[in-house]
Amino acid sequence: MRLMCSPIRFAQMIDGLDDKHLKVICTQTGLGGLTKMKSVSLRRIMLVLLAKSYIHDMQSIHIACKDISITPTDVYQLMDLPIEGENIYMEMGKPKDANLLRAYQTDGRHKLSDLEYKIKASKTLDDHFIRRFVLYAIGIILAPTVQDYVDSKYFVLVEDVARIPKFNWGCFTLNHLITSINTFNYKDQVNLQGNLALLQVSATTLVVIRLFFV
Repeated sequence: MRLMCSPIRFAQMIDGLDDKHLKVICTQTGLGGLTKMKSVSLRRIMLVLLAKSYIHDMQSIHIACKDISITPTDVYQLMDLPIEGENIYMEMGKPKDANLLRAYQTDGRHKLSDLEYKIKASKTLDDHFIRRFVLYAIGIILAPTVQDYVDSKYFVLVEDVARIPKFNWGCFTLNHLITSINTFNYKDQVNLQGNLALLQVSATTLVVIRLFFV
């Protein structure tokens, strides 16, 4: 199973940024919580078992004889992502600025390797840096697929930089994960996609809490 979600790769990228870069991320994107992400290895077999244990009708994972639901509050507490704000999915179908879009593409795609290189090499903390960071976060953590690029449908989210911190990033990544799990289970998709770091950490953390403290 191929995984594009990579907490290790993301954490290493964050480690290469200085305090000024991190301050801009924390104050102007709403994704400051991701800068605290640990370099956690994803365990493929465990993730597949968790996904296969997901009960669609109950919106929960059946594990250790418990039905464990991952809620927006859990996302906020575990990843420090906002769970209030503008609905990202309402933005997805809006037209994009074609000229601006092309300026952020290489060979017609938002390649993760290219975004990563330009983020690390950035000397000016401007709108370009913010856009690239958010696109990279989407492609590596928030809504990754199995491709090495970010779908251009997400570019509309970064066109107006002032709106980026107003989006509900927590519910966006949770909804994307649940949709990805359902696709994996019911449409015979070979690869599990989505925020697998959230799935792995939340499942292990919540099961401990609810087995011993609830």
